[in-house]
Amino acid sequence: MRNVQQLIVALLLTMLAACGGGGTLDSDGGTGGGSTTPVYRVALTITNSAGTAATALSQATPLTITATLTATNSGNIANQVINFALSDTELAVLGNAAGTALTNSNGVATISLLVGSKSGAGTVSAIFAGATANAGFTSAGDGGEQVGVTVGSVALIADSLLLGSGASAKIELTALVRDANNVVVPGVPVTFASDSGELVQVDAVTAVNGTAKATLTTQTNKNNRDIVITARVQQQTSRLTVAVSGTSIEVAAPNSVVLGDTTSIDVFLTDSNGIGIPNTEVEVASALGNTLSDTSPATVGSAGKASFTYTAVNPGTDRLTVTALGATSTITLNVSADEFAFVAGANEAAVLEINLNTAQELAVEWLVNGTANVGENIVFNTTRGAIADAAANLGNAVTAQDVTDANGLAHTFVRSQFAGLATISATGGVGEDAVSAKKVVEFVAVNPTKVETQAFPAQIGAGESSAIRAIVRDVNNNPVKNQVVVFSLDNAAGGVISTGTAVTNSQGIASTVFTADANTGAGVEGLNLVIKAALQNNNAISDETDIAVGKRTLFFRFGTGNVITKPSISTYAKQFSVIVTDSSGNPVQNQSLNVSVAPVAYRKGYWVESPPAPAAFKVWVPFVTVRDANNLPLDCVSEDANLNGMIDAGEDINGDGLLTPGNPVTVPATVTADENGIAVFNIIYPQDVGAWLDVRLQVSGFAAGTENVTYRNYGLPVSSEDTTNETSAPAANPYGVAASCAIAN
Repeated sequence: MRNVQQLIVALLLTMLAACGGGGTLDSDGGTGGGSTTPVYRVALTITNSAGTAATALSQATPLTITATLTATNSGNIANQVINFALSDTELAVLGNAAGTALTNSNGVATISLLVGSKSGAGTVSAIFAGATANAGFTSAGDGGEQVGVTVGSVALIADSLLLGSGASAKIELTALVRDANNVVVPGVPVTFASDSGELVQVDAVTAVNGTAKATLTTQTNKNNRDIVITARVQQQTSRLTVAVSGTSIEVAAPNSVVLGDTTSIDVFLTDSNGIGIPNTEVEVASALGNTLSDTSPATVGSAGKASFTYTAVNPGTDRLTVTALGATSTITLNVSADEFAFVAGANEAAVLEINLNTAQELAVEWLVNGTANVGENIVFNTTRGAIADAAANLGNAVTAQDVTDANGLAHTFVRSQFAGLATISATGGVGEDAVSAKKVVEFVAVNPTKVETQAFPAQIGAGESSAIRAIVRDVNNNPVKNQVVVFSLDNAAGGVISTGTAVTNSQGIASTVFTADANTGAGVEGLNLVIKAALQNNNAISDETDIAVGKRTLFFRFGTGNVITKPSISTYAKQFSVIVTDSSGNPVQNQSLNVSVAPVAYRKGYWVESPPAPAAFKVWVPFVTVRDANNLPLDCVSEDANLNGMIDAGEDINGDGLLTPGNPVTVPATVTADENGIAVFNIIYPQDVGAWLDVRLQVSGFAAGTENVTYRNYGLPVSSEDTTNETSAPAANPYGVAASCAIAN
């Protein structure tokens, strides 16, 4: 009915078109004398929601039509009915069923213009008393099926107003659309938008219950912040704000620092799932202005850790504030003017080494204004081994206590049966008067019982090198530090070791490098060259590893995916990767490879529908016409039996004077392996041989004068998009459909 009304108005517009933009209303009954008849004119504008002139109409951008009525001779322009009409009612819908609006005291009447279901350009007209005005617009046509329905309201609802900053967090959004009578409206397009995060619109239009859904995540932006989400339907919008939270900062720092001391502080930045956030700067500030090595360190690694050093130059209670991604953490450090530190022995290294299973005494000195602070309780802790107030009391405790003596000294003892670094901490006082200090020690194994020797790589050629590593351990597999290891060669001539001796580090590792030269032999009696590692103070503790030197064997492995490309409308391309490794599985980079391809078999037949009629079509499949006695498909062998490209006696089986199937496939002559030992190439072939031709791909390469060859037989595939079009079968088989390989067609 509404479209009929608008059609009648359009016809009326056509009938009145001859009147132009102005019209009259007789007010004097046709009497003579001067004309007092008002002449009316209509002006028409189209604007968007911001009041700016616009012509693009869509679901997200409804427009407003404004008609301005003017008159001469004191014509009345207030409370006049303006009729609006559309050139095409599928392009757009007027804001009310009548398509009319009443002018105000200024002669202005407005009506909404909503998008329709058809895209294109059209015009809207305003008509009054023979006066008309037109304006053009373009419609996106995204109004859905319910373009004749005027939406009364849209309500945006979220299942939560808090969104975690972790990648797995999400909230469900629902837009509920109702008309003016609060009846839900199905089939109406809804547009969701957000000012950040990732918004996935699940429903493009409302369901039968008048709802459309979307989901919101924040997978890349970990900031604690507010996200504003908007749902728009026709001229109606609804907004809500979701708070992103959960990004937090944890600061690992001591409670107190002695004036003049420097301590390391770690910051951990994590999302709502507790997962570290790397590559993010954190801002650090000291309320007392104490020295920071970096005021904006960046987090690294999976833990989201950033580190800096803090040097106490100003005494008092300091507040350290750390901020990042909208999160803030504040800790308090007491900077004491006291002197509180571990006492270092004469000529003691920066990291004190302590033999395993040996008690070591440590002492802390506490001075106040240069005078011993006597009778104060000190608490000691260790991160490895055991600690006690006396060597005789060492057991399994990791905390011990002592009281400062007349010299301000407090003592503790540490011991460990396992090697590695340990941090010994000491704390005295409480609250703002607390002081603390740390000392790093290394427990060292001293009784080696075995050596493990390794070579990387274990296979080299002349001029190449292998890293040799000896690992020295004790009976409990502790790495043994400070052991001199002697390296030597055996079972082959030539080659050189960069250093004959090396000292083990904290991991018990001593290293050298072996380089093979042109005189290096490959070993005797079928064995490889041997490198031996022995302890200098006990050659009986030793181990050896062998290295293959000389001819380097290459291994090739073919691989391909499930993607076929079309370089042209008549060809296919299939990508292959060749992985090149040596016998140890190490990638061989920059290896030049020769590539060749030759046909090995072909098939005769044609394409048939599958499944057969009357079942619904799914795909075209090849049907092979050459069959054995059991009706099983048979291949026809390539007539070029010796792969020399010439017709030799007995090779032309089908008598067509050609070598069938020929070689319609191309490959690059050479390819080179990259730094990962991977070489990539494409085979290109005509589309009509797909599914009917088998080829042999061969790759060869030389290493130390030896040729290494591998090959793979491969049936040429067809693109799936060419086999799923019921109205167009794949290209016909060029090898024919005869039921015998001896027949050419």
